[in-house]
Amino acid sequence: MEFKEEILDFQIGKEASEEVSFEERSEQLQETGYSYEAIEFIKEAFSVFGENPGGFIGFLVLTFMISAAAGVVPFGGLFITPPLAIGSAIMTRAIMRGEHADFSLFFNGFKKYGHLLGSYLVSSLIAGLVIGVLVGPFIFYIAGNEQVIKEQPFLVPLIGLAAIPGMLVALTYSWASFIIMFEDLEFWPAMEHSRKLIMKNIWGLLGMLILLSIVNFLGMLLIGLGLLVTIPVTSIAMYVAYDRIVYGYEGDEEGVF
Repeated sequence: MEFKEEILDFQIGKEASEEVSFEERSEQLQETGYSYEAIEFIKEAFSVFGENPGGFIGFLVLTFMISAAAGVVPFGGLFITPPLAIGSAIMTRAIMRGEHADFSLFFNGFKKYGHLLGSYLVSSLIAGLVIGVLVGPFIFYIAGNEQVIKEQPFLVPLIGLAAIPGMLVALTYSWASFIIMFEDLEFWPAMEHSRKLIMKNIWGLLGMLILLSIVNFLGMLLIGLGLLVTIPVTSIAMYVAYDRIVYGYEGDEEGVF
C-alpha cells in the first residue's frame, strides 16, 4: 500500500514538476548538490521489483540468452548491450509513475539505439584511456619478467589502485543512458550532464554500490538463485536513485527545488 500511495503522490505533483526542464534541474543540482539516501533507494527498488517480479526475472534470463547468442558473432555482445542494459530502468520508470507496464517496454531502448551505443562506446573509450595511461607503465615494466612480481609483490595491488581513477571515470557516465532515454538528449550532452551530476556526490553513489554488492553477495549464498532477484534490484536501484535525485519525491510540496 505504501508504494501505491507513493505512485499517487508522484502523479499529483507530476504536472507542476514537468514545467521545469531537465537542463534546469541538472544545473540546479550541480549548484546545490544533493544527498544520497542509498538505503531508501534500495528499499524502493525492492518495492518496484515486487510490482512485476516475473517481468524483471524473465527479462534478466532473456537478456543472458540474447547476449550469449550475440557473443557468437565477433563484438556482437558489445553492440547488443546498450539497449538491453536500460530495459529495467524503462520498466522501473513506468511502474514508479503508475503507467502501463507491458513486457515490451523492456526493449524500448532500441528506439534510442544510436545514442545509447555512442554513449557506451565513447565512455568506455575514455575510461579505457585513463586506465591505459595509469596502468600501462606498470604492465610495460613487468611484461615478460615474472620475476619482478615475485621480487616486488606490491606491484599487483599498486596496479589495482592505478586502475581506480578509470573506473571512477566510467562511473560518472552511468546516468548517461537514463538521460538519453528519458530526457531526449544526444549522447555527448547526456554524458556531460551525467558526469557533472554524479561528480557532485560520487561517494554517495559508491556507497550505494557497496551496499548493492553486499545484497548480491547474499543472493549468491542462496545457491545463486537469489541473484535472479538481486541483479534486477541492482539495476532498478540505479534508476530509482537517478529519478529521486533529479525529480525528487513529487508528492512533497517542495520536490527537488
